[in-house]
Amino acid sequence: MRSPKIFNHAKITVVRPESSANNTPKLGINLYLYHVSPNIAWQNSDLRTRRPKGELTKLAQKIRPILFNEFLRQR
Repeated sequence: MRSPKIFNHAKITVVRPESSANNTPKLGINLYLYHVSPNIAWQNSDLRTRRPKGELTKLAQKIRPILFNEFLRQR
């Protein structure tokens, strides 16, 4: 399935909503991460990665899940 021609010219930007009036194209969407909250289930899972002498005991977790429980349109 091919996308309509209109989507070929759409742009995706990631700028603050306050500055989006000047920085976003007329055709497209602006994505802005406005709230991040910790995942309580992972609260203690990334403790102590090195021993006192500096030796690595385990690799730190790098990826944290992002939960999107509410979307608000840009005002």
